[in-house]
Amino acid sequence: MGKNKHKHKVQTEMKETESAGTEAEILPTAAAPADQNNEEPIPAPEPEPKKEAVPEKEAEKTEAEGPSKKAETTAEAKPLFLESIKLDENGKPTETPIPDIVIPDTEEDRLRRLDHAELTFVDEYQDNPYNNVFVESLENVTPDDLGEVKPKKKKPLIDIVYDSLRQIIFWAAVVAFFVSGGQIVYKLYAYHQADAIYDNILQEVFHNSKRDDIVSTAARSAKMPVLVPVNGVRESTGEVENAADNEEYNELFEMMKHTLVNLSRKNPEIVGWIRMEGDTEINYPVVQHEDNDYYLHYAYDGTYNPAGAIFLDCVNLTALSSNRHAIIYGHNMESGSPMFANLLHYQEAGFLERNRYIEVYTADALYTYEVFASYRCGSSTMKDPNHAWRMNFNRDDATFLAWIDAVRGRSDIKSDVKITAKDRILTLSTCTNANDDRYVVHAVLVSTVH
Repeated sequence: MGKNKHKHKVQTEMKETESAGTEAEILPTAAAPADQNNEEPIPAPEPEPKKEAVPEKEAEKTEAEGPSKKAETTAEAKPLFLESIKLDENGKPTETPIPDIVIPDTEEDRLRRLDHAELTFVDEYQDNPYNNVFVESLENVTPDDLGEVKPKKKKPLIDIVYDSLRQIIFWAAVVAFFVSGGQIVYKLYAYHQADAIYDNILQEVFHNSKRDDIVSTAARSAKMPVLVPVNGVRESTGEVENAADNEEYNELFEMMKHTLVNLSRKNPEIVGWIRMEGDTEINYPVVQHEDNDYYLHYAYDGTYNPAGAIFLDCVNLTALSSNRHAIIYGHNMESGSPMFANLLHYQEAGFLERNRYIEVYTADALYTYEVFASYRCGSSTMKDPNHAWRMNFNRDDATFLAWIDAVRGRSDIKSDVKITAKDRILTLSTCTNANDDRYVVHAVLVSTVH
């Protein structure tokens, strides 16, 4: 008990001494005597070292040197792995320090860290009363706070109609553009297909390696009917200057008959073949349907194609010599296979001299025609009794001859070919791609070989 009292007394004295701020030295206190219970004496506390007073000038100097000394202390406390790095005047390393080794996180660690960050952000956001000010202000908004809502100005009826018409015209133009573009692409493709179709049949007919097998021995014999050469015709009489020179025509005739028989097996509506020497490039099979519309859109083999085919009028007989007036139609193609496009060149001077004769082959005969008239005409001329496509002459020779005079009067070319009431006429008709105009070429039969 006495020991504790003595200890408390000593501590109280020390505190009083420190609070007084005196420079007196605290003397060591004598050891307390042992109490009657023979307890060990409590050692006296050691005095604190004497603090010397620092002059005012030296204190200011010490404060001024404080930052530099701190920097030296900080520099001295740099990590061991930076001791080997040299520093420049500004204290920056002159060498690249060795980077710390980063141990990549696993996917599980990354997800755990993201979840923790998200939860921390949510907690902080909810705990901050200022974050909910805007939301709470929206909850307390009344219609009066928003003010009067101005009604939307209604468009005049004329503006509505104008906008609607503009939209309709725009989308109609877009649709028309794509439709017309598609049609152009399709037509170009179809024309290319038509060109391939007719090129293939020409190769098959005229460049067949088995031509010698097709032409029989009888075709080369004297018994074979003589084919009148086109340059040997005399005023529809069929006279020949030299029949000995016609062997190649006999071969061609026999070959064409054989070809037509084979083609008719593929398409029974193939009734002949039309061919012209010169610049017209006319060299096609001839078909015939029950109307004059079908082969405007279908090729000779029956496949759909805008180039169509060369076809005989549906009312004509396939035995051409039985028709007083036969008509063969064909398209005017600007690309691909020309069909009847080159007929329009009969308007040019000198074209008739190079393209005077037309040959039509059938399964039983070869018909040779000589051109005597050509001209442009419109469908409106159908009202004229002497229009280009007239076929019904009621067996009236005078009507027939009047029609011949009428077409000769319209002709772009002049021919001295004599035509009688007993002659047979062939007309080639094609479009001009200008309105509904047509261009027709009239020719008279000058030779028939059976």
